[in-house]
Amino acid sequence: MNARGVGVRVLLVACWLYATGVNAAALGDNMIRLAPSPFKLPQNIGPLRYSGENRYSDRRMGRAFTYNASGISLKIYVYDFGLRGIPDGPDSVAACEQFESAKREIELGGNYQKVRLRGEFSRPMPAAEAPPVAREAVYEFDRNGTPVVSVLWVTAANGYFLKLRLSLRKEVADELADAREQVLGSIAQALSARPPSPAPHAPETTQEASIDVES
Repeated sequence: MNARGVGVRVLLVACWLYATGVNAAALGDNMIRLAPSPFKLPQNIGPLRYSGENRYSDRRMGRAFTYNASGISLKIYVYDFGLRGIPDGPDSVAACEQFESAKREIELGGNYQKVRLRGEFSRPMPAAEAPPVAREAVYEFDRNGTPVVSVLWVTAANGYFLKLRLSLRKEVADELADAREQVLGSIAQALSARPPSPAPHAPETTQEASIDVES
């Protein structure tokens, strides 16, 4: 092969490496950070696609992240409500208060009619080991005349509350089980991938020196 052929081949290989590198970077960046928390979710969760976030003027309320698909919507709220030291999981007093407050918002919502609570559950998320748990409430109601099945989840992790609202129109409500598994599975992966919390400093110990005095 002449020098010109070698040069062309090297150029093609370099272009291929550049292109694959760009694609890899794009795939690696295909995540949404649920700020202000350290959690990250993919832009696509099953058929749901990320469509944007909303920052609240009251910083205690954090941010809301929205996913949409045909007949299905998911909104994820990440906030601390101005509290510190929020315990992980759904069973603390603070998490239970957030769960009950979110239920009241649904039951007393101005644009919801015929609201009916189908049930409340403690829902483990799909995970290999020690799955995180969320409190779940399943509702049926009419929204502007359209029948809807809506699921509420609340838990806490890394000092933040995670509140999720998944709503499905009646014609796609039979997809609830699959949607639940995909959404909670993605949340479980996000929690398992979070940076480890710094280990608490061990208290310093002092050694006492003893002196033997001979008589």
